[in-house]
Amino acid sequence: MNQANSFNDIILPESMKKTYKCDFCEKTLPKRFFVHKNIGQEVPEHRFCSRECKTNWCSDLSKKA
Repeated sequence: MNQANSFNDIILPESMKKTYKCDFCEKTLPKRFFVHKNIGQEVPEHRFCSRECKTNWCSDLSKKA
């Protein structure tokens, strides 16, 4: 088994590399976030950093397109 000599040699899982952003304010999502699912939309799942962002996104028609 290969041992890492430095932190640069450590290989992270793909899930740790990919950071999601809030679909309304574009902030990086915290560990606990809100999800809105609607299978009728082109992108069926949207992630939000807070309940306020989710509510604002739902009421703002220009962000949904």
